[in-house]
Amino acid sequence: MFRYFPGYPEGAAFAEKPCYFCGACPALDGELLDFDEAFNDPPPVCLPDFLAGKARMDIPSSIQRTLARNVEARHPDWNEQARETYVQERTEELAHTPPVSWIQPNQWPVCGGDYAQFIGELTRARIEAHAGSVEGGKIFLQTILRQERPEWPGDSWLERYWEYLGDFMRIYQFRCPDGSEVNVLQMM
Repeated sequence: MFRYFPGYPEGAAFAEKPCYFCGACPALDGELLDFDEAFNDPPPVCLPDFLAGKARMDIPSSIQRTLARNVEARHPDWNEQARETYVQERTEELAHTPPVSWIQPNQWPVCGGDYAQFIGELTRARIEAHAGSVEGGKIFLQTILRQERPEWPGDSWLERYWEYLGDFMRIYQFRCPDGSEVNVLQMM
């Protein structure tokens, strides 16, 4: 249903309240959405109203600029209009994709000349299953922390970060068009 979020609704950001426009449940968390009208407290929106254009996912301009630079580097033979159209079409499609449950502002990654596909959140259980054990999971987490946060305090903090995973720290996994995976680590 959604190119950039094929596993929807798993991992989507839902509110505990009904849709502002029609009262339907479930409804997407309005904090992660962009509206044409101004709201002091952005309201929840059900998927049909979201798809009807009553709200869209907020795509920071920095992410759009990253895509534009990425497309220019990958397609130097395209003229400026072709690149702008491509970026605009991809950004419009992503804006009409339900948001994931970010704990910080949207950091949707760009790779391979497009926005990446959201695979899911890396929870302790998913990491343990991937690694085959709790200890293997911690080593996997350590690898991610070293890649994503070169300044992280070091191995003595690994137990603490393992406990933070899913609460104060989240890792979102995405797939690039070439099949490689990229992680986005966010901390409160």
